[in-house]
Parts: sequence; C-alpha cells; structure tokens
Amino acid sequence: MYRSDKVFFFVALFVLFQSEDLYPKVCVTYNTYNQEKTILADYVIVTVSIGYLQAKHRELFTPPLPRPLATAIEHIGFGGVGKIFLQWDKPFVGYTRKDDGIQIYELLWTDDNIRLRSDRSQKKKQNGEPWWFGIHSLETVYKCPNVLELWLGKEEAELSEGLEDSEVMDISYELVQLFFRDFVVPPPTAVNRTTWISNPYIRGTYSFLSTQIKKEDLKHLQMHLPPNEEPRVLFAGEGFAREFISTFHGAHLSGLEQADTILTREKKVPDQSLIDFISTQTVGDGLHNCLSSS
Repeated sequence: MYRSDKVFFFVALFVLFQSEDLYPKVCVTYNTYNQEKTILADYVIVTVSIGYLQAKHRELFTPPLPRPLATAIEHIGFGGVGKIFLQWDKPFVGYTRKDDGIQIYELLWTDDNIRLRSDRSQKKKQNGEPWWFGIHSLETVYKCPNVLELWLGKEEAELSEGLEDSEVMDISYELVQLFFRDFVVPPPTAVNRTTWISNPYIRGTYSFLSTQIKKEDLKHLQMHLPPNEEPRVLFAGEGFAREFISTFHGAHLSGLEQADTILTREKKVPDQSLIDFISTQTVGDGLHNCLSSS
C-alpha cells in the first residue's frame, strides 16, 4: 500500500472503505495486467456506469452501500443503443454539405418478408425477426461525410455484438444498397462498431428514468460515503447527473461538481495543466480521423 497526492484513473474491482485512527482513507483494490494492486486514497470519485453498479455494487463496496443509495441505483433504468460505422473512400451519395453538417435518413420498414443474402446468423430477436430488421436510421458523421452511422436498438445491438466484423459489414452494406437503390453504392472499405452492451464493465449505454424510479431515489443518488460525514467516496457520471441524466454534458458536469466538492474541502485550486487538458478535449474528435486507422 502507498499514499500519493496524484490523481489515478482506472477501473476498480473492489472499493473498500476504511477509517484509520488519524486519517480516514479509502482503500481501493484494483486489477491491472492481471495483477491485483491496492492504494490508499483520500478521496475516490466512482464513475463506472449505472449498469455495472447495478450488477456489481454488492461486491464493490465494503461496507455495503447504504440501502437508500443501493435502491436508487437499482431503480434507475439503464438502456442500450448500438452504432455501426461504415466507411467509404468518398461519400457514397456523391454529396457533401458545405457546412460539414450531417445527413439523416430515417428508415421506413414495411411488413414485407425481407431477406439478406449475407445474413448467416441464427440469432433472432424475441419476435423472430433478424437483428438487422428495424435499424431505425442512417446518418453521416460530422465532418466525415464518407462515414455512415447505423443506429440500432438495444436488442438488435446485443445480438449483433456477438457477430464477426465481416458479417456485420456485409449485412450493413446490403441494407444500405436496399434503402439507397437509386444510387450505385460501392462496397465499404472499413467497419467499426460499438460493443457497450457486451462490455462487462459497461453493460449498456445510458440511464433513463424507469417506471420504478421514485422522487426520493433521485435525491439518494446524490449521496456520498460515508453518509452523514465528510465525503470520501463520491459518485459521478450520466446516471448521477442532477438535471441532465443520460447525457454527456450531464456526466461532465457531475464530475466537475464532485471534484469541486473535494477541492473546496481541501481549500485547493486545480492545476492549470489539468484544466487546459480537459478544456481542449473534443468528444469523438474526427471519429479517429474518420476511421482511417481501421
């Protein structure tokens, strides 16, 4: 064990709260490169997803989370969407907006029995339809008109995440040809896709207010550990955002709020280099240069 004034970013497998005689500390046990390590921290900001907390909070915290906080985490919904990105050498429709904006195409599905030659999967949705049936929209990516983004619901995404990239690309390409039959659509050159739902440390994509949520649950989501004492373990992320649940800016603001709580308590100001680093980050900047590294 060691103590440090540094800030660490990692996925903790176990977070153990303990109080020492002189200095209350948080004992954090985590795994990196198959090696278990432990540190003592003055504060911990937990930013793992609501989906992961729902599945693992009983294992993560000793002592267990206060019942009101645990109940609030269990009551809030955690949904899922999936995205498939297809890349071409140039915009396949031969059109680029001068303002770098996106083009959105909403898909209208009929009851026709559509079959795709490239669909080799035996996995079906609960209603018996293939995973790709019901993809609801296609979009070009901001500043990347040669990349097309396909949106999937949770069930479709969960099924597709278990397939090979080549099969997903073939099926997606055939769908694009089907819906853009008035265009000559060349084969895509690359595919990239999300795997948030099957990721054991994420288990979905974003939170929502489920039918189980109660007014007091929203209040309890703002709790810290230990309760009714000076905060040592704090929670941040889109699921803990006060007013902007399920959004990126809500997650960002909740992290700033909890960091400010610590800084205020310690009567410190953040290092300017850290402020500069955070302020210059752009979400999805260039989509990894439009998937050029794929």
